[in-house]
Amino acid sequence: DEQGVPLPKRAVMPDFAPVPPSPSIAEPKPAPAPQPAADGDDDENSNIHLTSESVFVPPTGVCYLVYEPDSSGRLVLHYSKTPLKCAVGMWVPGAGKKISGFKFNQNLGKSALIGNCSAGIHGRKNYCSGWCQFIRGARILNGTVTLWDPVGKGMMVDVWVYNNDNRPSMQSVKFQIGVPMDITKILAVACLPKNTPFYAGITVDIVKWIGDADSIGAASRF
Repeated sequence: DEQGVPLPKRAVMPDFAPVPPSPSIAEPKPAPAPQPAADGDDDENSNIHLTSESVFVPPTGVCYLVYEPDSSGRLVLHYSKTPLKCAVGMWVPGAGKKISGFKFNQNLGKSALIGNCSAGIHGRKNYCSGWCQFIRGARILNGTVTLWDPVGKGMMVDVWVYNNDNRPSMQSVKFQIGVPMDITKILAVACLPKNTPFYAGITVDIVKWIGDADSIGAASRF
């Protein structure tokens, strides 16, 4: 330097020390099976409603599935033309189909589906069976079904459908929370306690599929 001022020294990068071995970590539990990707693009996310009161209800009405914890717990059908809070499921009739008008007026639109849903294994089976009955009712009117986790008391479940499609990613399909599912062409339905390992990405005979589901929760063939 012409002024006699010493230049700053360049920083010397230190040698990287060897990385010590990681401490022993317990093997994590397997994550829930991945879901088949939905058809279409990201715009379909606008159809996701994480709670029942946020969903659009057509003027012709819908059928909600509601869990009532009183009296040993029961699942109730609630026919309504306005959004309903705290429902665990809903189906909307398909094109050209309509729910009978008297169902909205009789007993304020409520109809008990199944009781004794809160006591041990028997209660679990009844709760899952109620979901399968709910799907059967929806299928009669070519319905589209939506599942929600309980907001308060209730059982966390997964609902699976068995399609007439032998592709591993499409034969067994699990409902996604808040996403409407077309069930008009399904061959069977199963309801299991939430996160129960099942046949995601695996093809299997429908008889075994139903038998395995029924041994844990409930299943129904159409």
